Amino acid sequence: MSARRVASDSVMSLAASLARDARVVSDLLERLARNYGNPFDAVPNFPIVTPAPFSWPELDVEGRRLQVRALKEYRRFETLLLAVLPQAPSDIRAKFHQAQTVVRNILERRAEASNDRNKLADDGLRAIKQQVTLIDWLDGDHDDLILVPDTNAFYWNPALEHWRVPSGARFLIALTPTVIDEIDRHKNGSGRDSRREKAGRLIRQIGQYRERGHLLDGVTLVRDTSKVFAVASDSHPDQSLRWLFGSTMDDYYLASVLDVMRLNPRAPVVAITRDENLRSKIEFAGLMSWLPSKVVNEERKERKSDGGADRDGEDRRSI
Repeated sequence: MSARRVASDSVMSLAASLARDARVVSDLLERLARNYGNPFDAVPNFPIVTPAPFSWPELDVEGRRLQVRALKEYRRFETLLLAVLPQAPSDIRAKFHQAQTVVRNILERRAEASNDRNKLADDGLRAIKQQVTLIDWLDGDHDDLILVPDTNAFYWNPALEHWRVPSGARFLIALTPTVIDEIDRHKNGSGRDSRREKAGRLIRQIGQYRERGHLLDGVTLVRDTSKVFAVASDSHPDQSLRWLFGSTMDDYYLASVLDVMRLNPRAPVVAITRDENLRSKIEFAGLMSWLPSKVVNEERKERKSDGGADRDGEDRRSI
């Protein structure tokens, strides 16, 4: 079982997710660099001096498979890191690209300046470690577990004060611009009456939360248990993950989850959604999602077990 699969059972912060992925990439890079021969002088006695005269030996089938896997894992790692670096100072971004070149040269078996595979492996491992530390400059407002519900998760159970997490730990609920905008449209839309009612209720609740204090900082839902806070930032999907194009609301929602992680890099973050296609995208990004039923209150569980109808959480594509 891979390290990624083992880690998928727990909710992780951005910092922890990157550290986990870095361990996976480091292991693959080290195996690829140390076990498949030293780079050699491809053109001995060639009169022109080049900065990278040494070429790696050809890989066998097993080595090629290892290379493909290493590149796939590194792309996942660098994509998540790049999603939070656009607002970083220019020198931080420059350090990322320098380290990226070192790692990709090894994984793609490009010509090197050295013919010592152990030195090159060590250089690659240091470059990966350096990339992980690039988020140390990020400051965060919260450290407790953060739930980021999509629109239908709020409709599934609008009574946010009754939400609980399985561990019983303290947590926060994030209100993202994407979700609030969608709820606001539903409030005045032409869809089902039940959806308009839930949307109206949620908009009123958000207004009440603002009366309790500064919603961007977070206000209490249940003392010593839960808070709710609003997120002001709203990145376009193509500014976060490179494979998000902004063609669906799912893309905007996933970008908002990454915004929450960027703004709170040391807080565990979990997306809350019933949309299975969206959950696949979240998993592909190396993030975590829960079904709304995982945070449902006991009263609602009892009502559902009694056979009560429940259409609060329909697929967002039907909305």
